Amino acid sequence: MADPSGKKAELDKDGILFDSNKADLDKDGISLSDDEQQGESQEITQQHKQVDKTHQSKNSRFKTLLIISIFLVIASAGGIGFYSLHKDNSDYNPYAYVTPTIPQNVYTPEGDIILDPFMILFTSQNKKESGVLLAQLSLQVTPETAANIESDIFAVRNLILERLSRNAQIYSKNEIADILKQDLVDFKVKDVAFIQYETR
Repeated sequence: MADPSGKKAELDKDGILFDSNKADLDKDGISLSDDEQQGESQEITQQHKQVDKTHQSKNSRFKTLLIISIFLVIASAGGIGFYSLHKDNSDYNPYAYVTPTIPQNVYTPEGDIILDPFMILFTSQNKKESGVLLAQLSLQVTPETAANIESDIFAVRNLILERLSRNAQIYSKNEIADILKQDLVDFKVKDVAFIQYETR
């Protein structure tokens, strides 16, 4: 059987077709059963690969569904927010006529004008004080001149603020009232009285 032609003849007698691959396998000492096991193992690995592919495809489907659902939730929340911000509010009409409120008279029938409070910051000599002066004034005028003073209220308040900020540390409450009375003579103010005067 050392002769390949002899092998072929022997195989032909048995009805086995001679294949050059079989001869190579015989030389290497590998039987056909090993080849069959390798084929079976390849089929098993192919089946495992197919199972892995289906598992991976299920994972990828799950991931895509998850991404799509997250996107839809974000888009719906954005849509609801946009709608709530830009919905038509029928109660509010920016072009509607607004009735102006009539301001309260700052003067009384007796002719006293009560001014809004002043808050003045100053550098205090006393360590116990923070350097804040709270003052509110009442100006006594005749009822006829009260309307004139009301029209010049900015100038009056500016003059009072200037005097208070300069003299708050130097003079007492009564001295500042006398100074203001002299300064406001041009506006026909009879008397100046403090409703509130406190330093903190």
